[in-house]
Amino acid sequence: MTLVDAFAHLFTLKAFAVMVGGVALGVSVGVLPGITAGMLMALTLPFTYHMSSIDAVSLLIAMFVGGVSGGLITATLMRIPGEPNSIMTCLDGYQLARRGYPGRALGLGNSSSLVGGTLSWAALVLLAPPLASIAVAFGPFENFAVILLALILISSLSEGSFLKGLSAGLLGMLVSYPGIDESSGIMRLTFGFAALEAASTACR
Repeated sequence: MTLVDAFAHLFTLKAFAVMVGGVALGVSVGVLPGITAGMLMALTLPFTYHMSSIDAVSLLIAMFVGGVSGGLITATLMRIPGEPNSIMTCLDGYQLARRGYPGRALGLGNSSSLVGGTLSWAALVLLAPPLASIAVAFGPFENFAVILLALILISSLSEGSFLKGLSAGLLGMLVSYPGIDESSGIMRLTFGFAALEAASTACR
């Protein structure tokens, strides 16, 4: 099935019902802090085994989009991000809601998500093959550079000193390191203590 055929299938009644249900379920879970869209997708995955591949992927994507939109609601109105993706909304959306424009803040947030999601989808379709070939060629040095860039971005967005934000990011990485390495399955930085084996999972 080509990309055009898959896109045309999304406009069928069955696919539309699947996506509406996925978005509604995602929004319901996204407004609950601590329960992410990824958790919902993992719990729903066994129910997709008897669905067609397009309907299953449509359901999972709809739940993810709904979960992010639900997290935006609590981040805008209560400054409590329901999803990790909605953390940045607390910086501007909550301030606009406090000034007496909660409806406008939610509307702007959802509109921005729509535009950003559409552009990201188009970029993924066009750039996924070349980016995949580049990512496969990444080695330890390139991975270190990407991690360092992420830490610098976190530090630039934190309030106060840049060094304080960088130190907080490094401390968070240090706390999450002990436990099982997800890529190799080998214990990492446990120093023989069984209590540290599940430390990285508990910190996420």
